[in-house]
Amino acid sequence: MKVLVAMDEFNGIISSYQANRYVEEAVASQIERADIVQVPLFNGRHELMDSVFLWQSGTKYRIMTHDADMNKVEAVYGITDNDVTVIEGNLFLKGTKPINQRTSYGLGELIVDALENHAKHIIISLGGIDSFDGGAGMLQALGMKFYDDEANEVDVTEGTRVLKYIRKIDASGLHPQLKDVRLQLMSDFDSKLYGKESEIIQLHEQLGLGAKRCGRN
Repeated sequence: MKVLVAMDEFNGIISSYQANRYVEEAVASQIERADIVQVPLFNGRHELMDSVFLWQSGTKYRIMTHDADMNKVEAVYGITDNDVTVIEGNLFLKGTKPINQRTSYGLGELIVDALENHAKHIIISLGGIDSFDGGAGMLQALGMKFYDDEANEVDVTEGTRVLKYIRKIDASGLHPQLKDVRLQLMSDFDSKLYGKESEIIQLHEQLGLGAKRCGRN
């Protein structure tokens, strides 16, 4: 008998992989010679890397990067043997500062490291990250520069509060390998960048923002 085991994670208590193992052990104890197939589930927010590396062999890399508050943290990403790079943003891009002071800079640092390891196809899980800067910090880490109306460089690692000063973007310094890379983003729900239905408008209360303030910052 073939048995498919595909358990979801349980509210952060046990992972999909762990739940599958428990069920597999229970089934094996009750059904002799059961052909058990495990399929870990991934919801766009948790366990992307575990799910991929259960089925694919490859290498995991640990590097020092920055979280959403620009504090130094260790992060892990993986490159499979068939050249797929997996970055799980929820594992490191967390923050406690006010939402308009958080940045995605650390994500860019991981992408740079992956590019230096000859990444060609990069999958990034965005679910659960604590940055809402539209990827500006990530782009700065990748070499993009931003300027205000007086030609002063804007440091977007300061968060969304400084984005309103940007008047010019210089992409000439972007990492040269980016043009040869396929970037694939994964999320657990559709997210609009701006407007009345944007994610930050929908979530402003739990983010600690007033409705008017989140429209300005």
